[in-house]
Order: sequence, then C-alpha cells, then structure tokens
Amino acid sequence: MKRERLIVVTGSPQIHDESSTINIMWSLGLCLLPAAVWGLYIFGIPAAMVLFVSIGTAMASEAVFSSYLKRFSLWDGRAFVTGLLVGMNMPPAVPLYVPAAASLFAIGVVKWTFGGLGRNWMNPALAGRVFALFSWPAHMTRWTSPATLQGADRISAATP
Repeated sequence: MKRERLIVVTGSPQIHDESSTINIMWSLGLCLLPAAVWGLYIFGIPAAMVLFVSIGTAMASEAVFSSYLKRFSLWDGRAFVTGLLVGMNMPPAVPLYVPAAASLFAIGVVKWTFGGLGRNWMNPALAGRVFALFSWPAHMTRWTSPATLQGADRISAATP
C-alpha cells in the first residue's frame, strides 16, 4: 500500500527568516535617524523639542496602555518608531502640545483600540498627523524657514 504525503498550506508568510518584530522596528528607527538628524541640523532646537516630546509621549502612552491591557510591549521599538514618525511629520515651530496629543492619539486610539500590532485600522503615526492637522490646522500648515538657509532662495511655491 502506497502512503500519500499530506501537504499542509499555512497562512502567509510562507517564506521565513530570522527577523523579529523587535529587530525590524529598531532597524526602521535606525534607518530613520539620518533624516531626523538632517531635520535637526536644518531646523535646530525647536525640531529637537518636537521629536523629544512626540517620542516621549508615544513611549509613555505605550507603557500605560500596554500595562493596563497586560501586554507590555514598550521595548520592542514600535512606540519609538511611531513617536519618531509623528515628530518628523510636524512643523518645527508647532506648539509642543500638538505632537504630544498626536502621539497620544496614535498610540491610545489607533493602535490599542483593536488590540495592538497588526490589528490597528490604519497607520498610527499617519493617523496622529491627520488628527493634528484637523485639530490645529493653523499650527500644522505654517511654514518655518530653515535656520541654515538664511539668505538663500527658500520659497516653496509655483514658479512666478
């Protein structure tokens, strides 16, 4: 009697490697750092404060929500990347309560309403940006001249 081999098809991904969520998130944060450093060089201390507040608020709200839901996930890098992306999406002269509220909205409302990683209904960082844009449109649409380009042609508009 010939024995048949059973083939089991599982859910994606079918190709596996050694990457974990922690490795991917911290690698993503590392890849975003050159752009963040360039923004700090161009816009100075105000941009650093926006990044600090958005990352700090994202990490603090992640700690609160994940410990409340008994799924502690602060050190896996997801909140750091979300806060970094929120901060990089903010104008450098925005009041500091705007990136704080955007990061809180991104983590608390978008990420944790449906249960965390892989269950969020949209990208948390972009949702934080949209929340801030609709809540404070005057602050979010104000152009800040780069400090290092004083005297240079820095108008961003259609050709006159």
